[in-house]
Amino acid sequence: MLKIKIEARAKCRRHPGYDPEKDGLAGIRGGCIHCEVILALYDAALDFEQLTALVLAARAAIVVSNRRQTNPSNRYAAEPESPIAGSAHFRYRE
Repeated sequence: MLKIKIEARAKCRRHPGYDPEKDGLAGIRGGCIHCEVILALYDAALDFEQLTALVLAARAAIVVSNRRQTNPSNRYAAEPESPIAGSAHFRYRE
């Protein structure tokens, strides 16, 4: 299990009113390097949230797929024939 918790609060001393969510790149005044770093952090946080959502969606799809495969009513329906002919006690599993 992977747990990540990061919280960052950043504010430019020269431009304390700069908000990367509202202002974006156009809100950076005079090419301020501090505001550019704050914007880069904001963009990285958005990318991280999107990737986390993709991982969680993929995990949910795998869980649903596994539940369908282990359904007791069709548990052995898709399995190939037993390699030991005439034996009902042995089932082939990969």
